[in-house]
Amino acid sequence: MKQELLRLTELEITRPPYRDVRGINLLLCAGECYILSGGENSGKRLLARFFAGRISPVQGSVYVQNRRVTGFSPEQWERTRHVYYLHGAAELLHCMDLAENFFMMRRTRLNKLVLNRRAMHLRTTQALEELGLTYEAYGSVECLSRMDRVMLGIARAVDQGAKLLVLEDISEGLSFPQVGRVLELLRRVKQRGVGILLIDSWSGWFEPVADWLVLIQNGEIVKKMRSEDFSLKEKILQGVSLPAAKSTPVQEQGFELVLEYYGATVTEHFTFGQITLLLSEDAAVLDGCWQALQGGGRKCCFRLDGREIYCRNPAVLCRNRIVLWGRRGRAALLHENLTTAENILLPSLRRISRGLFFGEPARRILTDADFWGQDLDRPALGQPAPAYDWHTLLCRWKLFHPRVLVLYGLLSATGEETQQQLYARLRELCRRGTAVVLLENADRDWSGLADRVISI
Repeated sequence: MKQELLRLTELEITRPPYRDVRGINLLLCAGECYILSGGENSGKRLLARFFAGRISPVQGSVYVQNRRVTGFSPEQWERTRHVYYLHGAAELLHCMDLAENFFMMRRTRLNKLVLNRRAMHLRTTQALEELGLTYEAYGSVECLSRMDRVMLGIARAVDQGAKLLVLEDISEGLSFPQVGRVLELLRRVKQRGVGILLIDSWSGWFEPVADWLVLIQNGEIVKKMRSEDFSLKEKILQGVSLPAAKSTPVQEQGFELVLEYYGATVTEHFTFGQITLLLSEDAAVLDGCWQALQGGGRKCCFRLDGREIYCRNPAVLCRNRIVLWGRRGRAALLHENLTTAENILLPSLRRISRGLFFGEPARRILTDADFWGQDLDRPALGQPAPAYDWHTLLCRWKLFHPRVLVLYGLLSATGEETQQQLYARLRELCRRGTAVVLLENADRDWSGLADRVISI
């Protein structure tokens, strides 16, 4: 009999706007792969948030290796229970090479140690080869594809001692051949005795590696079937539609932005040192523009300095000092395993120094009163950064000094007082020559907050 990793008994979770889940009974064992399948409003996303440590159950029992547990923070899931949650591709910093990302971008803090770089690279190569992966430990992470980041995220969790992997939406942005390579890695992970729970919009792609299929509908588990019975799932989940195909979203004076969304292409001119407000009454239009900027539009590009910079992904834009900042986007996340000072400095540095994250000149910047401003409270630089803090993020971009800063829904997500403070800081960036573009809904009064307003 295989070792029991995790058992849920009569679990009930409630959190709007997700569908409530109740009466969940689920047993996960070592070396087996489970797919949690169901429609978009079936309750599987709420279970994913539970494994991510973002929510606690209302009632029910959770047992990890036959011991009942009560705390459900991300640190408790990982450090004491070895349950690792991964959503999509791993977050990597371009200022560090692959091995440095592999070791330093984890919750176990290593920034206080003087690391042996040669040993770190050798250990990274060994850990990857044990899983059949051949990546150059000294290589840059900028050229890594989304598939590479997914595979490195899985390998990093396994190397940290994960006993159960909860993987959500790792197929996003991947082609079917690329998913095949991920399946090969998951098979090797299973052979090491690691349990896997998959929650994905394209769960059918992962059936070849799965041992069990758990069907969930209306917040309840309706069936648990073995791999040989997977073909019966459509008869059981009648009325649950398949997910829709994902959408694939003068030099000194200004630039042009070519924007493609929902079949329409528009070209607008923007000026450096100004705030431009793009307004729309339709939230779907704003979402389409944001997806296009993140790489979902084939024609979307910035015409800057006599050349075209295509929006293939946010990393390409960042290399050209074009920053996307959304309230819920990847650029809005701070790394919780780094201090506030490190979160501000690391994205702005080209390379990490030997044994130190940054030198004295960078430290002096963060102690300069002019950098923060008189009415902006300076945070505790040596303390771990929260998951999201606009003060820290704004200081990051102030130090990075982007040429273009695009914000999506950020003002809408803040109160009136915070809104005014944020607007004042954006004006500081404009005085330094940055072009600020705001994507906001037209249902609020934004008068006086921009030099130019464009309706889309």
